Amino acid sequence: MSADEELLRHYQQPKNWGSFPEKTKSVLIGQDRSELYNDFLSLSFRWAMLPCPECFGAGKAANSAYGSSDIEFVNCSACHTFGSIYYIEAVHHVSVGCGWLIASSSWFSEYAECRRVEEIMKLKVDDIINLSGLPWAGAHCASLIVGAIKDAFELGFSCLKD
Repeated sequence: MSADEELLRHYQQPKNWGSFPEKTKSVLIGQDRSELYNDFLSLSFRWAMLPCPECFGAGKAANSAYGSSDIEFVNCSACHTFGSIYYIEAVHHVSVGCGWLIASSSWFSEYAECRRVEEIMKLKVDDIINLSGLPWAGAHCASLIVGAIKDAFELGFSCLKD
């Protein structure tokens, strides 16, 4: 399937539309708006943490059931200083605006799943355009995605890591 066909599919049948239920744990929300294009994007990220490899290998994990969102780990000073892996479990989006915004935010919601938070935070507008196949005419949509990522993680996630 070509990038154009993939984006068309996401536009016609957006994936992960909406928000997480109110009581969902470990959710950060980022928003961005384009006054010029009258577009709005809200991204909701559900994240989780895996312990550092030393702790996980040594059996210090209280519950090692990977896929569960109820994973709890015994406090370990090593995990809080280095090596912890924060990753995205799921992304939901609410996008109001042009078709490119709906398609690209739906695409991003699938792309970000199971990726490290560090990786997602490093994305730039050019990266979103190149990875998604978004045409340059939709660059403002990629900019909204990057803006919403920054809004969610630069403030919210930095507090979690301290």
